[in-house]
Parts: sequence; structure tokens; C-alpha cells
Amino acid sequence: MEQIDIQEKEKTEQKTGLNKEKIQQLISDPINGYYAEFNSSIDDKLAAIEDKITAENKEQVEKTELLKLKIKQIKSEVSSRYKSDGILGKKVGNIFIIIACFIIIGFALLPIYFKNKKVIEDYNIFAANNQKIIDETNEEKARIIFKVMEKVTPYKFAQEIFWANGLELCPTPNLAVIETMRLPTHKQGQIVGFSNCLNVRFKSTDCFLANYKEFWIDTVRTSASIVVTIRDEDRVENHTLVATHDEPTPRIDVRNWYVQKTNFKPEFSFTTHAQTIKKRDKSLFSNHEFSMRYGIGGGKHSLDIEQSLYEYFTPLAQEQYLDWASVSADNTIYKKGDHLLTPANDTADLAYYFTKHPPYRFSSLLKTEHNDTLADNIKLALAKTKLLTSEFIRNFVYINLSPVISREWYHNDNKYRIGSNYIFEEYNQPTNYISNTLAEKFTNLELLSLENPSDVDFYFVHENKRTNFGVNVFDLKLVTYITHKRIDPVTVYFRGRSYVINVPYVEYEEKPISMRLYAVLEQKPKEASTFFTWSRYLDNSILAQEPELIEELTAYLNEDEKPKKEVLHQHIKQLHSIMNNAHISFDDFNFISDDDGYFLLINNDDNKLKDDLEHEICSWMRKASF
Repeated sequence: MEQIDIQEKEKTEQKTGLNKEKIQQLISDPINGYYAEFNSSIDDKLAAIEDKITAENKEQVEKTELLKLKIKQIKSEVSSRYKSDGILGKKVGNIFIIIACFIIIGFALLPIYFKNKKVIEDYNIFAANNQKIIDETNEEKARIIFKVMEKVTPYKFAQEIFWANGLELCPTPNLAVIETMRLPTHKQGQIVGFSNCLNVRFKSTDCFLANYKEFWIDTVRTSASIVVTIRDEDRVENHTLVATHDEPTPRIDVRNWYVQKTNFKPEFSFTTHAQTIKKRDKSLFSNHEFSMRYGIGGGKHSLDIEQSLYEYFTPLAQEQYLDWASVSADNTIYKKGDHLLTPANDTADLAYYFTKHPPYRFSSLLKTEHNDTLADNIKLALAKTKLLTSEFIRNFVYINLSPVISREWYHNDNKYRIGSNYIFEEYNQPTNYISNTLAEKFTNLELLSLENPSDVDFYFVHENKRTNFGVNVFDLKLVTYITHKRIDPVTVYFRGRSYVINVPYVEYEEKPISMRLYAVLEQKPKEASTFFTWSRYLDNSILAQEPELIEELTAYLNEDEKPKKEVLHQHIKQLHSIMNNAHISFDDFNFISDDDGYFLLINNDDNKLKDDLEHEICSWMRKASF
């Protein structure tokens, strides 16, 4: 263990607004101080953010309220006329008249029928015209909501919350530091990627709400039956024969875990709640209630393990873990080498919204029904901010109840350090990247769609990496599945006879797609970051024509970055020309620029990316990144 004692620098705090006092509070009073104050202050902090956003967009907020009221009034007018014109009664009456015509007396009522029909037709025209006005009004309201919410990213809300609690929200999850072999799998499957993870840095330690994909093979049993009749002299018997088919079926489940790195004795591992310890059982720990509650410390251990358990679960830590059990769930804690893990609630659908991307262009998060307003959407974004930050803080405090963890300054040199003074700059660890994670930017942004999607999520497999003109080039396999409805003719034997029963089942066929990812990695300053995408789906083209498309891209640029607009126009036109000349469909490529750099993903299933074309693409990537 290496003890560090260094002086803190005020400029870091001034730059980020990081509340360093909270770091010491977590160490000295994690439950009644740090955690309690977070819970008591989160609503006020979010209310202040809501007031600020509402004030900055007062005109738009009021406009959407007026448009909502207009829709309500039109609906009321249509409903009132429906009642005043007696539309329901006239429809019922006309049905009666039509029926009566079959018994002749109905013909005398035809004048009434045509009069009713005229009233109904006039109402239908009135209702249709007003429905058109309602649709146009709601579209106008939705455009206002989209325009404002594109600039109101939950990332900024969460960033303020985390800063206030001594934490730094990372714009891009540094997933390369997670060793997938350390992550628990429920079905003894294979981890094939991550799904919208949240990365928060505590001092120098990477902490994650990690949502990862586990691939496994399930055995799905289907069955079918027939009834056979057996005649035996004077008896007739009916018997039901059942046949089954077992089909290996691929599954991908998203697992949700909190993960934190540590250099405290990487050779030492443990699992809480793994033992059943009773009152009379012996335990390593003097606090027997702790041993019983957390299922650890029973039985015999080597001296090294005993010493490590004593160091990790100090008397103070034992008390704090017992106190925690009365505040929140005491989930199982796993220490696997240099990873600390505990199960978390499902946040896969939330974590993406806390990157620096403007998410609403690519999601169904926004509420744009008739009764929804801009104020409703602001509240929704803040509610999701509370949900995710609360889930992170709960797991974060729980894992850091042991002082050997909360006092640690993690570094990737594998040396365990503790300290009480902080220089963040000296522990600024660069983000590392893995090709699968980079490619999943496109799936997380919902930019990939497949012609024959099955109910099995697709995932990337890394195959090759090289460098061309300073551009990282990754050959990837996008693993997808298509389904086929099959029949298995199963032979069943009964009383000396054979019967064939057709059992239906679904066969999953793996259909890999060759993809190539071009990446120029460039960690940009957080305060100058931008995001844009030129996206084309693999199976259809849904975006606007090029001039409008470029306007959409540059809409994401901050005001101080507007001079880049013309340059961006030229780059996009050049990419358009390169793809067109290479006969690459717009459905087969996507381009993203974000906090991590510049990324171009191309469907190479037809092997069009020859050397000359690759040189041209890499040259374009270099120019676009300058």
C-alpha cells in the first residue's frame, strides 16, 4: 500500500464546480451525512433546474399550454355537436329504417333516413376538418417540444447533481477498464457487449452502472398432440398422444450491475450472503450480527484471507453495513480481483440519456400526445434524472461503506493508495476504447435497423484491427438472427403402432453481416463538445434530402461553433460523393461525431471496400477530424 499526501488545487474545483467536501463526508459519515443529504436535497436541486429551464423557455412553455388548450376546446366543440345533433340516435335510427325496408313499412321512413344521413354527413365533415386542425396544432406543439428539448439534455442535469455530491460524470463510459470475465452471468453465457452504461468518477476511481449483454442458449420445448381412437371388441378408447421438440434458441439478456475498480489486494476475493451463520456459530468478526446479516466470516480460512477480511470489514465498516441494512437493500457484494460488484436495478433504457448526446432526436422519450406540453417533458427528463442519479448514489454509497475503498485513490498501475488531499489532474486517466463498444454507439443511438429482425438483439464481434493514414480501421461481424417456422414430424409409438405428430417450432439461423468501422479517436474538451450524425438505416432511408439533412446536423453545434458550419457542409458533401461513386447505398452507412471522435460504420457484406476506396475514406476521415 502506498500512502499519498498531496495538496489540492483550487483550479479544478473552480473549473468543474466539484464539491470536494462531499468526498470527505462520504468517508467520515456515509449514511447519515452523505446519503441522507443527497436524498433530502435532490428534489430541491431538480426544482431549481426546472425553474431555470422554464424561465429560459417561458414563451415556448406558455405556447404549448395554449396549443394544448386549443386542442381541448376543439375536441369539446366536436363532442358537443355530436350530442346536440343526436348523431348516435340518428345512426341507430337509420339502421332500424334499413332493416324495416325488408318488411315494406320501412319505405315510409325513407325521408327521415335521408335527413338523418345528411346530418351525419355534415357532422363527419365537421369532425374531419376539426381533426385536421387538431393534428396540425399538435404537430406545431410537438415541434416546439423537440426544438427546446434538443438543447435540454439530462446529462447537464445529472452533471450538476453529481458535482454537488463530489462526483464527476464521464461523457463517455470508459468500458475498457471493465474486465468482462469479472462480470457475473446468470445463465453461464457469454458477455457480448454493453448497453448504455453510466460512468461516474469518484476521485480517480471509475464507477459504473453497467448494463451488459449476456448471450446464452436456451432450450425451448414445443409440443403438439393428437387423439387416437382404439377399438377393442366392444370397447372404444380415446387416447391423447403428445410429442415434443427441443430447439436450441439464442437469447440475449441485459444484466444490470454496479461496478467499481479497486487496487485493494487484487488477489483477494469474497462474496457476501454466501453463508448461513447462526447465533451460536463461530465467526471471524466480533460483530456477530454483521456476520449473520451479511453471511460472511463463518468457517475456517487461511491466515491471508482472515487478515484481508479484517482489513476490508473493519469494526467501523461492520457497523456501517448494519446501519445500511435499515436504510436500503443489503444486496450481495462481490469482490472479484480488482472489481467490486453489486446487483443494480435496470437502467439500460436510462443511462444513454446521460451521455452528452442530445438524445431526443433518436428516442421515443418525448411525450407529444394531445395533452402533453413542454412543461410535462421537462418534468419527465428531471424525473429520469432523479431515478438514475438516485440508483447510482445508492449503490455507490453501499460499496464505499468500507474505509479501505472510500479512502482509495485508484490508478491503473495496480498500486493501492489512500489519501485525504486531492489533485485530480495527476490522476486523470485517459479513456480507453474497444471496437465493440465504439460500434455499439450506432446501436445505442438506434441508428441500425435490420431487414429481418428477430426477437434476439444483434451484437458486434471484433475480427481485425489496423491503421490507415492514422485512422483506426476495425473489421467487425454484426451477428444477427433470422427465424424460420418449422415442423418436426415426431414419431410416437403407442400399443404397437406408430403415429406421426407434427410439432411446430421456431428455428433461429445466425446471419452475420460484415461491417467496417473507421474511427479517429479524439477526446475533446468537455465544454467544447458537439454531436451530430448523418444516419441512414440499413433497410430504409427516412431522413430528409441533403440540404435539410445538413441543417439538422449543424443544429447541434453550439453558438460559438457556428463558424464550423460551412466546413461541415463541405465534408458531408464529400462523403456523399465518395459513397455515391463507390455505389454504396445510403442505407448502408452511418457517420457520427461525438465526444470521443469521428466514426464511420459501413456495411461491407458485399466486399466493396477495396484498398483504393479505403484510402479515400481514411483520407476523408482525417480531413473531417481536423
